[in-house]
Amino acid sequence: MFSLFILFLVVVDGEKISNREYLAMKRQLRILNKPGIKVIKTKYGDIYDCVDIHRQPALDHPLLKNHTVQMAPTYLPETPKRNVSRSDTVSIDISLPDGGCPEGSVPLLRMTVEDLIRAKSMKRIRRKQYQQNSGNFSVKVDGYTHHYAIVKAEGSRYYGLTASMNVWSPNVMYYIHSSIAQMWFYGGPLEHLNLAEAGWMSNPPKYLDARTRLFVFWTSESYRNGCYDRECPGFVHRSATISIPSFIEPLSTYNGEQYDITLQIYRDRNTGHWWLTYGENQEQVGYWPSNLLPHMRDYATAIHWGGEVAGMFASFPPMGSGHFAQEGYKKSCFMRNLKMVDEAGHLIDVPPNTQAVSTDITCYNIIDYLSSGDQMGRHIYFGGPGGRCRA
Repeated sequence: MFSLFILFLVVVDGEKISNREYLAMKRQLRILNKPGIKVIKTKYGDIYDCVDIHRQPALDHPLLKNHTVQMAPTYLPETPKRNVSRSDTVSIDISLPDGGCPEGSVPLLRMTVEDLIRAKSMKRIRRKQYQQNSGNFSVKVDGYTHHYAIVKAEGSRYYGLTASMNVWSPNVMYYIHSSIAQMWFYGGPLEHLNLAEAGWMSNPPKYLDARTRLFVFWTSESYRNGCYDRECPGFVHRSATISIPSFIEPLSTYNGEQYDITLQIYRDRNTGHWWLTYGENQEQVGYWPSNLLPHMRDYATAIHWGGEVAGMFASFPPMGSGHFAQEGYKKSCFMRNLKMVDEAGHLIDVPPNTQAVSTDITCYNIIDYLSSGDQMGRHIYFGGPGGRCRA
């Protein structure tokens, strides 16, 4: 007997995929888009489903099969101080309209086939790899090179970190570029690196709209196999008013108004989960469960703050505001009030023996202001225009 297989091509948002891929994505959407008890629609047309917190997709991870959602951390570190040297830096409220979701549910951005196709395309750009010999994250992966301008603390035990960062919208190109500002921590051997990060990302046009958004990333296998937001289950959502991803507005303008977000990540010393909070009121967004990050069950071995970009063909996007660090306030991207969390849950100063690294100073740079006497506290300026950087 002969069987005949006919391959149909489906065109979605200008991209061609096979009918088999299309049907697989439709099945994936049934898993990702859980039925909600309330629907929230924003002025941009984004649709969020309020899903029972105990039925969220994060719990589909095999290691979380019997996981009990921690409804609140067992303690909160000190509140980060909002000291700034200029009175016109405004904190951004990214809460969903209509009071968000009912208590006991979490908002999940409703995904479409178009979103899955774009995420699949972008995943190749964002794949990264740790270089043990250089102690840096600058390496070519799948044709894309990543560049960094960061300050890092290593060689001790770290239980959390915090910073406030102004938010921009650097110009990036679809399928070619990625540009983010973030803080992150990691631990464990290279082949099973445990790492988590959070910050803002400038989205290329056509990928979940051309807007800057709050993101999370994590991995427990290797750096290049990590996941952003809901690409795979794992990050347990808790907030009823803030979603992952969340679109951020308004944004800073060059020599104009400055808007920032405050993020804090810390380890719950009783459960070992790593919690992410947002804003000065420390809204509990969610957490990375300890059993997904076994090499950081007790502490991390390094923490970083700064910017990252990815590009190819020696073409790289702007980082931060697109301007170099020396241009300073209102013109360059900053992170202020850098602090660490100690084992007792107290915010402490970042030690002066940190290392500031820029992987290509012709395209990006960073200035680390070690003194905490300034109203900005311990702070960094970083960024640059990109262009034809070293690849």
